[in-house]
Amino acid sequence: MERAPRSPAAATPGAGPESARRALAKLLLWLALFAVALVPGERLRVAPRPAKASAAMAPAARGAAELRLTVTDEQGKGLAGASVRALRDGERGLLPTASGVTDASGRLSLPKLPEGSYWLLAEAASRAREATMLAIAGDPREVTLVLYAEHTVDVRVKDEGGRPIKGAEVEVQAGSPVPVGALTDEEGAARVGKLGRGPFVVVARANGYEERSRTFPSEGKPCEIVLRRLGRARIRTVDEGGKPVGEARVEIAGAGLGEARSAVTTSSGDVEIGSLPAGSYALRAFKGSLVAPTELDVRLVAGEERTVLLRLAPGRHVDVLVVAEDERGAPPVRGANVVLAEDGLSPFPLEQLTGPGGLARLGPIAAEVATVSASAAGFVSRSGVPAPSGAKGPVRVVLPRAGTLEGRVVDARGFPVGGASLTVVGSDLAGLPIDDDPRRADFRNALFSAALPGPRALVPRGELGVVPGPVPPIPRAIIASVTPVAAAGARATDPGATEPWTTREDGTFRLRPVSPGRVRVVAKHPQYVEAASLVLLLEPGARITADLVLGEGGLLEGTVVFASGQPAPRARVTALAREGSLERIVRTGDDGRFAFAALPRALTLMAEVEGGLSTRMNVDVESGAKKNVRIVLPEPRDGVELRVKDDRGYPVDGVELTLASLDPATPLRTTVFTDARGEARAGATRGLPLRVTATHPRFAPHAFSVEAATATLAITMARGEAVVGEVRGRREGPLSGAEVVAFSDMTRVRAATNARGEFRVDGVKPGRVRLLVRARGHAKLEQSFDVDARKNDTGFDVGRLVLEPESVVEGEVVDENGRPVAGARVARDHAPTWVPAGALAPASGVAVSDARGAFRLGELPEGSVDLEAFAAELGRGRASAIRVSPGRPTSGVRIVLAKEHGTQAPEANASGNVAVTLGTTDDGAVSLVSVADGSAAERAGLLAGDQLRDIDGVKVKNMEDARARLAGPVQDDVVMVVTRGDRTLTLRVSREASRR
Repeated sequence: MERAPRSPAAATPGAGPESARRALAKLLLWLALFAVALVPGERLRVAPRPAKASAAMAPAARGAAELRLTVTDEQGKGLAGASVRALRDGERGLLPTASGVTDASGRLSLPKLPEGSYWLLAEAASRAREATMLAIAGDPREVTLVLYAEHTVDVRVKDEGGRPIKGAEVEVQAGSPVPVGALTDEEGAARVGKLGRGPFVVVARANGYEERSRTFPSEGKPCEIVLRRLGRARIRTVDEGGKPVGEARVEIAGAGLGEARSAVTTSSGDVEIGSLPAGSYALRAFKGSLVAPTELDVRLVAGEERTVLLRLAPGRHVDVLVVAEDERGAPPVRGANVVLAEDGLSPFPLEQLTGPGGLARLGPIAAEVATVSASAAGFVSRSGVPAPSGAKGPVRVVLPRAGTLEGRVVDARGFPVGGASLTVVGSDLAGLPIDDDPRRADFRNALFSAALPGPRALVPRGELGVVPGPVPPIPRAIIASVTPVAAAGARATDPGATEPWTTREDGTFRLRPVSPGRVRVVAKHPQYVEAASLVLLLEPGARITADLVLGEGGLLEGTVVFASGQPAPRARVTALAREGSLERIVRTGDDGRFAFAALPRALTLMAEVEGGLSTRMNVDVESGAKKNVRIVLPEPRDGVELRVKDDRGYPVDGVELTLASLDPATPLRTTVFTDARGEARAGATRGLPLRVTATHPRFAPHAFSVEAATATLAITMARGEAVVGEVRGRREGPLSGAEVVAFSDMTRVRAATNARGEFRVDGVKPGRVRLLVRARGHAKLEQSFDVDARKNDTGFDVGRLVLEPESVVEGEVVDENGRPVAGARVARDHAPTWVPAGALAPASGVAVSDARGAFRLGELPEGSVDLEAFAAELGRGRASAIRVSPGRPTSGVRIVLAKEHGTQAPEANASGNVAVTLGTTDDGAVSLVSVADGSAAERAGLLAGDQLRDIDGVKVKNMEDARARLAGPVQDDVVMVVTRGDRTLTLRVSREASRR
């Protein structure tokens, strides 16, 4: 049967300042909506176009199905007048698709439902609301929904003085993931019905009070909730001499505010800001050229009134020049968005647009350290450009020109797919991650436009400036289709503004601006499995093509049950693609059911419920088929009592205890803290194989494993030792600001030298300790010491550590054809293969080639060195026995990359990986050549030199097998067994978004 054509998805951009304000309110949703993991690359080439469909062929379409519903009571009698809604699970949330009311026999037909997964919500008078999930395919489907007699909960909301609160919002959740709400009356009372059986989760909120939730076991007596009043901050602004500064602008930011706000002090220099939730706030004040340093941690407890003094002093302004990267010169960029942030990350960034000469002036600021970011239409944004104090002339920001990607998206039959959303991921020419999406750019522009005038002013009332309470919170839940928000004001009609990245009705697309680099196009559509192009090399200002084919995918329905066989309501079910970046999360209904549509073949399913019960399983779903699964949660486990004492037998308060399951089938990881008795309890952990890590600022970190956790685990922590010493340069004497890193078993501790070159590293575990010392302009130094336990606080003195002047190598990286390679990593001896995608700067001791293939590598010792370069898809290259010496750089070094053959297979197309570089020992064992700095692998305790024995309970065969199994969903962990010397360690390591 020929299927009706689909219409492409339409998006209507907002306009004007109000759209910018709405964008601020949707911050959390946008961040979740556009977090796309990097996809490891394939061979570098342009994807071929699929064969074009004949003109006689109909456009691509997927069938619509009829859903036949019967709604009954618990005796099976049809319920007339029951309301039923079908909400389709789409890329942008739950979309209302169809609704209706049952007839006299309780029957209802919902025709022409597009293929996909749906939530069905049914309700009737005096009946509990029913929610269930199912998947709709091309065939008609019959479903029976049973509505049981409703349960009701009486809620009473009071303040701390026992006075009722009128108009408080009350939400009650029981079984169904959709809560039922009500408002309190004059007596602060509300009755909430249409509920399933308990327990009930009750949430209450009211203007001027903190939100509070409570778990209520059953009906029968009222649930009383006491709301505490919000806090107040009284701010006083004075000058350096203590004289009040009137009419100063005070800015306040915090997690509970949603966006920064501002108020103006009175003539006496005072202002009051009320209706503040408990939490930590940042405060800043300025007037003219006077500015107060930002107070970053002003804490308020519930109902507290706190006074804060802000002292203003002369600040500084930063001039910024934004220019275009162009072969004919560097023309200024007019109308660029420029953002200045103190200390690199500020709650009060300053925004400005560049003028005709590409110049912008921002300030005043008090910090000596600041960074500048800039973006403009048609260019790639730049961030993190230093703006040091005392710099001569403006800070120069160079914006590379963006590229363009064009192509077509079709299904497996060659029919065009309209309405598919597209993103671009990869690595730019500097090796940094790319995650381009115009909706994110529009959102950023909307934020910039909204923030350009500064934080919104609070409304004055009486003598003081106060916020008319409460401060609007960040929206809690949005179950709707969200329209992309365009830039505000004139930008909304700017012809250079970005268009939504969706395919047209004929499946074609045009993406601009796109960051140059090694990129892939990812296409998503709710009725198809997502697809990614091959790796494409996009030069600045260039235009290339890429075509994609979306597969049909499979349908998956399932039920989550407890070990007793009872359904598990509100269980969280996560579907993760073992290849690709798909990640979908749903909650089961009252009957424990869930459904997914358009799934790839290889999946990992994870299910968990409150209380810590969780499990995981791998599932294969054939394209075009439907599969049913049953996920059985393990038997409830008791908790484990942890008791921590020091080596003298005294309890230790505030120890952070992290427990990670070493069973690959149980994805459990939890963190607890000891109380004043040195005790803590970790729920649902007894009987599991665990890795336990204990940390405390005054003690050496302690990590151990147990094969099966018993009812009580006793932990003894030894006091951490201090390592002290002095760092000097061979020529300069004491070195200030040198970095000192102490490596001991499973730990890494950092410190910096003071003005006299002295350092102290606390919390070091006694035993063999390796020190790494690094300072600008010097060769790094590594030296090991046997640190013994001290009976005093003077620390283990390593004496004077002398750094030699650095030697520098300059050169270029080219491919086998002699063309420059941008983004290649260059390091001494061995260049890392994998690094975390979020690393915004090259790792220590690693240089990255620029757009011309040029690199500059410092921190090298005098003598002969070997260098290695690596670039994804292009291979490795070496330059050996290079003579280097301090003073003048060794230049003209040329490293030619060559494809690797037989050493490592192409990586799996997975969203996550473990950021380690693999190698083989002389006897053929797989080992870790390097572990990326700051990666999850390093935090888990992996070290270079570890030999890899098992992954998820399966013995490692070779390097290719190991890498394939280290790759997988970014939200999933991997259990690794490694040998280190004569020890065997089992570690749970989180996969993370990584790039080659």
